[in-house]
Amino acid sequence: MKKGHFKNPHIITDDHDRKLAEEIAGPVKLDLFRFLVILFIVLPVVYVLLVQTPGSWLPEQLPAKPDLSRNDNAAEKAEVNSFAVLDSAIIKASNQPSFQNYFNLSFEFYKAGKYKESITAAEKALEFNPRSAEAYNNICSAYNELKDYAKAKKACESALDINPEFQLAKNNLAWSVKQLAN
Repeated sequence: MKKGHFKNPHIITDDHDRKLAEEIAGPVKLDLFRFLVILFIVLPVVYVLLVQTPGSWLPEQLPAKPDLSRNDNAAEKAEVNSFAVLDSAIIKASNQPSFQNYFNLSFEFYKAGKYKESITAAEKALEFNPRSAEAYNNICSAYNELKDYAKAKKACESALDINPEFQLAKNNLAWSVKQLAN
């Protein structure tokens, strides 16, 4: 080497350096390829299957969110917050399926007046924990709201079979029985 010259470590100068660079870059190219496949193929397919598939457990359409840009109405702000909580519960149950996430989703659907979706989410919760008196009670309450008292009665009886001291289920069962008698 001439005086004053040095080898630049960023320039590939011989076959050995080229082979070394290919060994290092090979896994990077493969990881990039996997990332792109997941990003552009797998994620859209999962989205279509979970969100866009008719008859899925997700609601077909959530109610429109009110525009609060010009109004300071506390009731409308509370409604927007409830939409945010419901949206969050939907996302959490979709991304992290578990008893607790589906149970919470059932409760949020119930509070939003989406009783059929509440029942479906509670049934999904029961797949994780078939001995949940609370999930059966959610189903009972939703069927009561839908005025399907026979199904409500059956769900409450299931809740009380699991926990005979569950007072809320006793109250809901009494309501179902009373409505069936009318």
